[in-house]
Amino acid sequence: MPQQTIQQAFELAVQHHQAGQLQQAEQLYRQILARQPGHADALHFLGLIAYQSGRNDIAVNLIRQAISMNPDNPEAYSNLGVALSDRGQLNEAIVACRQAIAFNPNFAEAYYNLGNALRNKGQLDEAVAAYRQAIFFKPDYPEAYGNLGVALSDTRQLDEAVIAYRQALALKPHYPEAHNNLGVALSDQGQLEEAIAAFHQAIALKPT
Repeated sequence: MPQQTIQQAFELAVQHHQAGQLQQAEQLYRQILARQPGHADALHFLGLIAYQSGRNDIAVNLIRQAISMNPDNPEAYSNLGVALSDRGQLNEAIVACRQAIAFNPNFAEAYYNLGNALRNKGQLDEAVAAYRQAIFFKPDYPEAYGNLGVALSDTRQLDEAVIAYRQALALKPHYPEAHNNLGVALSDQGQLEEAIAAFHQAIALKPT
């Protein structure tokens, strides 16, 4: 497969991947790697497919291989952090996310992933700071507002948590988890009627 054809195959694989056609994308990534085993982006995105398919051990291995081929890719470090976090390897996940940020200090998603790992480890103040950094670099980031609200709720900063949840919902009204978490925070504040309304919204959006 000539280099140009490899690039064309990679672009087609990415199109399939973005469309959610994971099997077709995986086949193309594997064809590329059969001809060019050191193709860092194919390794990285094959690792993403493994993660999306629940094969975290394979995902971590593939993304680490991608990083060994291209050590300066912040997206790969950030995605490695997600896969490691889901495996419960929180210290390693935090290191990977911080490495992503070292390469790209404006990388909102890496701050978000860092915040998730820190929150899961119980380092709530640091998690709050990471989510705020994510929002600073990407103000229209509803998931970052939503998880900021969770971290603030966990530290009993309920007024700020409610504000964060409402900001998440302003950006993404059909966000059942944020409606539910807003309901919890409002209930903890004693605002029961508003809490009930929020829970009804969550259930309407996600009946299960």
